[in-house]
Amino acid sequence: MSQTITVQNLWRDKVERGRRLLDEVRAAAALGKDGAAFEGAEAQVENRNKMAEAQRLFTEAKADRESFESKASANADLAELDKAAAMFGLEPSEIGPAGGGSLSEILTGRAGGHAKDRVDFNPFTMGKSQLVRASASVMGRPLFEHVIPEKVREGGRELARQAMRENASVVAQREIAALVEGTQANGGFLVVPQYLQEMFAAVRRQGNALRRHGWLNVHQTEETNQVLFPKSSGSLTVGLVAELGVKPTADNNYAQVVISLYTMAGIAAISRQLSRSADPAIAEILAKDLSMLLGNLEEQLVYTGTGTGQPRGIVNTTGTSAPLAPVGAGTAQVVGLAIIDGMIDLAGVIATNYYGPVTGAVMRPSRLASLIQLKDNNNNYILNPAGQFHAPISNIPSGGDFDGSTFNLLGFPIAQSTNLPVNLGAGTNQDCIIMANWSEAHWFQRWDQQLDSSDIASDGAGVSSFATNRVLFRLEEIAGFSAERYPAAFGVLTGVGMISRY
Repeated sequence: MSQTITVQNLWRDKVERGRRLLDEVRAAAALGKDGAAFEGAEAQVENRNKMAEAQRLFTEAKADRESFESKASANADLAELDKAAAMFGLEPSEIGPAGGGSLSEILTGRAGGHAKDRVDFNPFTMGKSQLVRASASVMGRPLFEHVIPEKVREGGRELARQAMRENASVVAQREIAALVEGTQANGGFLVVPQYLQEMFAAVRRQGNALRRHGWLNVHQTEETNQVLFPKSSGSLTVGLVAELGVKPTADNNYAQVVISLYTMAGIAAISRQLSRSADPAIAEILAKDLSMLLGNLEEQLVYTGTGTGQPRGIVNTTGTSAPLAPVGAGTAQVVGLAIIDGMIDLAGVIATNYYGPVTGAVMRPSRLASLIQLKDNNNNYILNPAGQFHAPISNIPSGGDFDGSTFNLLGFPIAQSTNLPVNLGAGTNQDCIIMANWSEAHWFQRWDQQLDSSDIASDGAGVSSFATNRVLFRLEEIAGFSAERYPAAFGVLTGVGMISRY
């Protein structure tokens, strides 16, 4: 049996096709809760395309219906209104003028001076308010409320609303369109958002500058909680001796340096559902974030560990080299020049005490920025690239890169780290610059970072992962640090002038 193709069938066919597409998307979304769909980028793109196609079909169907069926639909409603009027013994020709013409004239489009046949009458473009007023005034509210079917009454209300919309300005129509798109219940749900999972913004962290530059001398240890090595005091002596004279004699003193190893760890918990369906993969994100946090902790302990329940850091190690004087207060120019002099002085002190050169300096990015901004009284930058006016041995990487990978200042490689303290001094508001022969920064690694996961273990608060349907990720390492083999290889530049900028 063949089906006659009509405009009515076409727009209804579009609606059905659009509904089928949305049903497919809903079904895929429901499956996605169990990890069977929506897990890859291709599936997401396919479903977004389906929703966009459904939206297009609905839009076209609406336009078809308004353009080609408005007349037929209106005539059917008016015919039903005629039948309702006849139930009261009224004929359209007997109803008196109301709003510019009789009901018959209104129905045929002749009211108000119009002379159009009924077949050409389009109530969506003329006579709508007249129809509503005539039906209400002549037949009365009881007819509207009890006799005329709800479909006819709602049709009359819609005719009035449509007339208001058609009389609105173009600007108003555009504003309505924008409001409809921006309101979820009025159409916003049909506007498909675009998800760019590949642009996931992970937490940016400092990272371990000393490891990045290779400035930690890493030693793999056995399964132990302590590392010990002997250390000589260097008490031997020699001297000129007269004939038959007694040769100078001195015995070396020896000591043993003890380095304790400590556990550093962190735990993150996520739901099993998220671990299955997250894009990007949540396990990779957590592992990377925990690893960077442990790296930050390592570096903080290297700089300022107290030695009580944690490694002893450089700042708290006895016997490190010191510049002739700390940096005093003053103007930015005075302080900046004092810092440059202090760095040169400290390099000389380390070379004198350790008998070896400084292999690098580490400072906060804000401290490096303040030194680069330093100007003389003629407003010339003091730390210009080599070969230019007022140029000590300095090098700014091409492009102004501040990552510290190639930057050197006064001939010293510079590492930048926000893990350096900003709470030094009596006012707990000072930072510092650490210069060293970094081959003497000894890191003892018993366990390297290890990532474990469990869906049955309990967290630190004793809450069961199995009972709460979670997965716990644990990253830990066991390690220790010491600068005590040759403390003189390290120097810390401090002073009241080194108030941290940010």
